[in-house]
Amino acid sequence: MAKRKSGEIGFSRVSISEDGVGAYQYESTKLPDLKEPLEAYFADRFLEVFNRTLPLGSDATIVVKQQNDTSTLDYDIESSVADFLELAEMTPLSQIWGRETFKTGHCDYYEFSKWVWHSIITEKSRKYGAVSKRTILLLYATHWQFNASPPMIELMRSTLRKNGCPFAAVFYVDVLDDASPAILDSIYPYKGELPPPRVHKGNTQHNADMSRAVFESGDKNVVFSVGPLKLGSD
Repeated sequence: MAKRKSGEIGFSRVSISEDGVGAYQYESTKLPDLKEPLEAYFADRFLEVFNRTLPLGSDATIVVKQQNDTSTLDYDIESSVADFLELAEMTPLSQIWGRETFKTGHCDYYEFSKWVWHSIITEKSRKYGAVSKRTILLLYATHWQFNASPPMIELMRSTLRKNGCPFAAVFYVDVLDDASPAILDSIYPYKGELPPPRVHKGNTQHNADMSRAVFESGDKNVVFSVGPLKLGSD
């Protein structure tokens, strides 16, 4: 099995006691170190939400026939919309800006989305050819720094609508922990209104390291801060 660099994702929990005292706790989610178990981790959570919410129609469920090794398409599936499921990790460490994002959590998400289009969607469709049209592509991030923000998700949707999609469908799955349901975003197809990709050019997304967050509560206000970012209420 292929070895991979361990990622870092997790979730935050804020609790308020009966006497009004607030507490903050961050818990890291342990991800598998090997590639195939890692893909199974995200695929299992994707399938649970997909088959429960049926985003491609009431008759479009997915049954896994088998998981394959990383040399070919990741899963053989039985579905009315596709025959295969392929996973892709959004970790652009090969790029200078990607390595900087890994340090800071900040990036030009227009460049990030462009990398997803060229290095994942286009490259995989070239590799698999016509089979891509019977393949669902599942995007995921294993580092909090590379989580896709709502504007980036909108941009990826807009890009696929403009350029055309070589896959049967494309989804982005966000996993917080082992217990919570995954968050699933349909990138393609998408029926809502979308601005053209160019409106996102030059914009930045700021992902925060929640393990460093500070939560303070008092009689009249609550302050939640992550580095220079502060959210408060009176």
